[in-house]
This record gives sequence, structure tokens and C-alpha cells, in this order.
Amino acid sequence: MFVDVSFGGNSVEHASNEAAVMVPSTAVQAIGGKQVVFVAADRPGIFIQRVVSGGPESNGRVPIYDGLSAGESVVTDGSFLLRAESLKLNPSQATAAGMSTSARPGRTETRPLAAPPDVQSVTVMLTEQGYQPGSVRLRRGVPARVTFLRKVEATCGTELLIPDYQIKRDLPFNEPVVVEFTPNKRGESEFSCGMKMLRGKIVVR
Repeated sequence: MFVDVSFGGNSVEHASNEAAVMVPSTAVQAIGGKQVVFVAADRPGIFIQRVVSGGPESNGRVPIYDGLSAGESVVTDGSFLLRAESLKLNPSQATAAGMSTSARPGRTETRPLAAPPDVQSVTVMLTEQGYQPGSVRLRRGVPARVTFLRKVEATCGTELLIPDYQIKRDLPFNEPVVVEFTPNKRGESEFSCGMKMLRGKIVVR
């Protein structure tokens, strides 16, 4: 038997001999029909949204041919949170022509995006095993931003319910849904799918 094996590195060669920087697929988001990554700025907690030109994903990594240099730090697991915040601050980006470009050749950037102050952020994924994590811990009185991401197609979890906070949202496949609320009393609250077959809990301290 024969197999094709590839050993990933920090860069690869494009068919046109153009060098590419390899990044985790979780770092690349789509906004307005464009691929973007969030690059760490010099100041802590500040990120630059940058339009890039990438190739097809392979083994969890994406080659970036333009817009990113080797050695630059990009956000990976939290990139969809920054995407949601960026769209909230500038909804016009949802259209392909919504981004403003800089004069820097070969790159397109938006203004620096800061992580919102005094907000507790949590990510919950819906997998074949259910909600992961199944228990979310929050501080009372501090605004919360909980991002739900459904990673399984065949499931009853296409709808999200958080009754204690009057929240009811659709949960599309592989699209992050950001839920914002302020936990105002200590104790436990349930979140579930629309049929209440999948359950998790919010613990407020």
C-alpha cells in the first residue's frame, strides 16, 4: 500500500513559487467575502484585523500567501470572538466592500481592535458529546459574553435557550453565536437545546 505524507513547517511554496506562511485554520475568519486574521499589536490586548490571501486548509493549517509575514503573532482560538466584536463595531464589513484599506502595499487593515474592558468571555462548543464545557462559571454583576459554536451537524441543538435570562437564539452549524447578558444573582441557571435534551449550566458566584 502507498500513502501520501506531508510534513508541515512554518512556510510552503505556492504553485507560482510564492512563499506562504502556515497558520492554524482557527486563525482565519471570513468577513464580507474576505479572509482575515487578527494580528497582535505592540500593546497588550490590541489586535489588528488584517485581510489576507490564503489557500485551502490541510491538516488543520491554512497557507497565507499575502497579508502576513513569518514571525507575526496571530490569534487562533479566540479569533471568532474578535470577529464578532469587529462586526458589532462596524456592521458594514458584512458586505465585500465594507473594509477600508491602508496605503501599505499588499495589505489591508482596519483600526486596532481592543478586547472589551470589564467583560467576562467564555466559549461553549456543541459537539457529539454535548456542550463543552457543560458548566460555565461567571462572576455576578460583571457583563458576560458567551459564544456558542455548534460543531456537529446532526443534532437537536440547532436552538439555544437560557430561560433565566429570556434568551432564545438559533445556533447555525459552525457559526459562532454571541450571547450577552449580565448575571445578576448567585446560583445556577440552565441552558439547553430547544428540545431540552442537551443541557448545560451557568454557575454565578
